[in-house]
Amino acid sequence: MNDVGQALGKSVSAYNRAVGSLETRILPAARRFKELGVSSDRDIPVLESAGVVPRKTLTFDIE
Repeated sequence: MNDVGQALGKSVSAYNRAVGSLETRILPAARRFKELGVSSDRDIPVLESAGVVPRKTLTFDIE
């Protein structure tokens, strides 16, 4: 179960990094299209990061 939690945590971190990269690199350039007069009537949606971190499991020593 601990492996699943770690994998889920890594997935959330990777998603948050991808959203951050999109917000800092791609979206500013895309928003500049409006300034240049090249755009559609749709706005670019705001993406939110996944703020949930998986709960750590308790470990038990079973003899």
